[in-house]
Amino acid sequence: MSWIKSFLIRGNKKQVLLPYLVFSLLLLVLPNSYKREISDLTFTFVYSPFYQLNFKLRELYQVSQENKRLSEALIQLKLENLKAKEESLENLRLRELLQFKSKSEYSEFKVIPAEVVALEPNRKSYTVMLDIGEKEGVKKNLPVINMKGLVGKVTEVKKGSCWVELLLHPNCRVAVLAQRSRVHGIIRGSEGNLLRLDNVPFEEDVKVDDKIISSGLGGVFPAGLEIGKVKKVGGEKEGEFFKSILVKSGVDFNQLEELFVLESEKRD
Repeated sequence: MSWIKSFLIRGNKKQVLLPYLVFSLLLLVLPNSYKREISDLTFTFVYSPFYQLNFKLRELYQVSQENKRLSEALIQLKLENLKAKEESLENLRLRELLQFKSKSEYSEFKVIPAEVVALEPNRKSYTVMLDIGEKEGVKKNLPVINMKGLVGKVTEVKKGSCWVELLLHPNCRVAVLAQRSRVHGIIRGSEGNLLRLDNVPFEEDVKVDDKIISSGLGGVFPAGLEIGKVKKVGGEKEGEFFKSILVKSGVDFNQLEELFVLESEKRD
């Protein structure tokens, strides 16, 4: 039986080799024109798919590399755009600061420029630290403003820094008046970024959008500093003698950057 198996194996090998031998003999005897046609057909059906696949893979790799390069360039452009935008905003703020410092209504004050460098923890951002202090002439209770109006007052002074109690602080009080009707009242912190105008009797003339400014009473805040505009005037309630008035400050307390401490030139 082993010789039969061996014969079959040899027969199978011959059957596999036979077509190749016949094909080779044909290539030898056929004219060159037929050989070229056979070669073209062989390339088309045998080699061409692999060649095209290799070409596609190389093309996809090049596209992937190009996309990566374009993505890196896009990120770089975005970073440059953000930097340019920040520089533009910084230039705008500086121009506004220069215009602010030239305003005549503060000519009797020494204007000390400062920047916010820290928020006091655990105080709901009611207090901020400035980068100026005793060596710049800062003193306790000096008013602090920005281009939009009154920000607060200095409560603590060190050699190179000071803390400012914001107008939103529950303990902060400012004597004010309505610019249109000259009605007096007291501004204090309320919920959120709104201020409450107290001590205004029901019969007094205060309306929505009235501008509120400091009155100068009390000796801390000079007269004429902008506080904000009346946002809401509540109706009369039984047993109460004063109106419920909310004022929206012109200052954005969430974006405090450049501030000014005002020192009266008349102070000792």
